[in-house]
Amino acid sequence: ERGGKSVSGPPGAGKGPERSPGEDVAGVSAWALLAAYGLASNILILVAVFRNQKLRKSTSYWLILSLCICDSAMLLICVCQLLPATLFREAYLRHRSTPNYMGMFVYDAFWYSGVLHLSLMSLNRYVSICHSSHYYYLFSAKKTAMAIVLVYLAGLVVALPNLFPCCRLLWDSSFY
Repeated sequence: ERGGKSVSGPPGAGKGPERSPGEDVAGVSAWALLAAYGLASNILILVAVFRNQKLRKSTSYWLILSLCICDSAMLLICVCQLLPATLFREAYLRHRSTPNYMGMFVYDAFWYSGVLHLSLMSLNRYVSICHSSHYYYLFSAKKTAMAIVLVYLAGLVVALPNLFPCCRLLWDSSFY
C-alpha cells in the first residue's frame, strides 16, 4: 500500500482492468484454440510440401514454408510464454524480467520476418505473372534461398532495439 492506495504489480507495470480468474480462463482458452488451429495448419502445410517432390523444388513454395516457420515460432511463443503469463500472471512471468523481454524480442524478430516474407511472396507472384520471362532468373534456387536468409536477418535487425532497456517491449498480462 502506498499513500492509502493499494498497488499491484511491479513499478512501471500498467494497471489493467480488473478481471476475474474465469475471464482469464475464457480468454486464454479461446486464444489456445486459435493457436492450436494455427499450429496444426502450419504443420499440415509443411508436411504437404515436404511430401511432394514437385512442390519442394518450386521456389514459391520455399517462401510459403519459410512463412510457416515464422508463424509457428510466433505461435509457440504464445503457447509457451504468453498464454501461461496471462493465466498465471506475475507468478509465471514477472513484468520486467529477462524471459519477458527476450521472448518478446524473438517474437518480434519472427513477426518482422513474417511481414517481409509476405512482401517477398507478393514480389514473387508479381514477377511470375507480369514478368514471367525474368522469373527463373530473379527467383532461381540460389537467389530465393539468399532472399529468405536476408529476410530473417532483416527481421532480426529490426527487432534488435528490443534488447535495449529504453526500447523493450514487455508482456503485461493485465492487458490482453
